[in-house]
Amino acid sequence: AGSRLSGPLLAATWDRTGRAFGFNYSVTAIAPGFRARAGFVNRVGVVNTHVFNRFTVYGRRGAFVEQASTYVNASRTFSWDDFALDRALEGDESISTNTTLRGGWAVGANVSRSFYHFDPGLYSGYQVLVDEWRRTMVDFAVPHGLDNLLGGGLSASTPVFRTFSASLSASASGEAIFPEAARGRQRRVSVALNWRPAAQVRVAAQYVRSVIDRSRDGSRFSIEDIPRLKVEYQASRAIFLRFVGQYAARQRDALMDAAGRPIVVGGTLADETAGNDFRVDWLFSYRPSPGTLIYLGYGSSLTEPDAFAFGSDLRRTTDGFFLKVSYVLRT
Repeated sequence: AGSRLSGPLLAATWDRTGRAFGFNYSVTAIAPGFRARAGFVNRVGVVNTHVFNRFTVYGRRGAFVEQASTYVNASRTFSWDDFALDRALEGDESISTNTTLRGGWAVGANVSRSFYHFDPGLYSGYQVLVDEWRRTMVDFAVPHGLDNLLGGGLSASTPVFRTFSASLSASASGEAIFPEAARGRQRRVSVALNWRPAAQVRVAAQYVRSVIDRSRDGSRFSIEDIPRLKVEYQASRAIFLRFVGQYAARQRDALMDAAGRPIVVGGTLADETAGNDFRVDWLFSYRPSPGTLIYLGYGSSLTEPDAFAFGSDLRRTTDGFFLKVSYVLRT
């Protein structure tokens, strides 16, 4: 459109992988004018730094603790236009451990700290409704940022048995509620199960639940439940079938400021929102010989007003078909 944008993307990495010690130190700088026509760059005008260290010890053969690793991480994000080590926009530090026990059992733990600064430009369309009858509004006061957002978590996993394996993780941490520029508290639980009832069948199930409460009064800000199921069937050496289904039930409260007053965004009251989205994907694969391949897939997105009802109100929103044929000419 008659304008021109330009800017570099700079990256440097120093990496070491050893038996007992490893590290990865990296710096990535993306200019404000950088625009990628190919690839994915979701944030420009920043400088990202990352420090990662790993320390590993090994037990004797047959010992109760076979391997224990400790990971120390730290990251910072700075502004490209105002880069200074004492003016980070956001960052975090964490220490995590992962221990493998005799027989393949594994347990882990982590603690973390993070901080964020809120960009006032992102809240330029925000106002606060102070008198509902007179529709009196004032500008939204953007806090400078949040510090000392502490968190921790635990995890455990079973060995890979002949027919199944499972894992469980739970965490609680301080979070930045960006739509309200407020401090929150998140609790998250994830459960995964892999089941192989036969040599040709694999089933993977996962469930994630995330709850965010406001720190100022303990009220609920959002809740999210995501179950996922994947079933694979190898009918023969050449024929393969796969089904993936995922349901996402999300609820978010109406936006409020630090005093509990309604927030207006772009002239519209930011009321509570809810979404119950169901996604299914099917794939048929036929590979009669190396180089010859046929993929046939179908995907559908559905939604409904009530979570996990699966009734007559379940409405299809989009459909998609996928076909790929590959053949190698041999001479």
